[in-house]
Amino acid sequence: MRKALIVARREFTTTVRRPSYVLATLGTPLFFVIVAGITAIPSVVAVQKELAERKHLAVVDEAGLLKPDIIANPELAKGGEGGVFEELLLTIGGDDRGKVPRVRLYRSREAAKADLAAGKLKGFYVVPGDYLEKGELEYVTNRPRFLWKPGGRGNPLRAWLVEGLLAERVEPMLRARARRPVAAVHTLILRPDGRLVRQDPRDFLARVVLPFAFAFILMLS
Repeated sequence: MRKALIVARREFTTTVRRPSYVLATLGTPLFFVIVAGITAIPSVVAVQKELAERKHLAVVDEAGLLKPDIIANPELAKGGEGGVFEELLLTIGGDDRGKVPRVRLYRSREAAKADLAAGKLKGFYVVPGDYLEKGELEYVTNRPRFLWKPGGRGNPLRAWLVEGLLAERVEPMLRARARRPVAAVHTLILRPDGRLVRQDPRDFLARVVLPFAFAFILMLS
């Protein structure tokens, strides 16, 4: 045991304490993080651009559901739910669903197409006259959309359509819950003593992320 301690002390003195060893051990992961961050910049910029376009909606309402008072309601922008991909975009670009998007209603498709051709719009939605029967929308644009689906659940137009369908038929509290049926989901952990404790995200960090990071640095060294 004494010999092992002598060898360990010598290795620590001659190897671990060398500036080159410390630089390689800590600098290599930092290098990969910097490279990954630089390569991710174009993707993040593209995501933020797409999210910025989602704040400006142009709509041709042929079904007559989107009344001016519905469009002007600031609470509807908070009611949009997000699918997995939409939530990821909002996480990267910042969750600003509390901000009210700017909406412009067009009287006809021709007027919206004219602005699209002139570069005043990136795209516009059409609520067809048979929307109530089919539930289908149209999205008109002059370029492909790769980062998000125009019909995704994160689109705030969803909440406005729900409001338009239920307006003057259902009381306000039920309309608000229909717009956002699940406000939040809290995970509770059942302890051996029978207590229910709300899960803390920091527990995952302490139990998984930190040991993995330590093991990675140790293996790299």
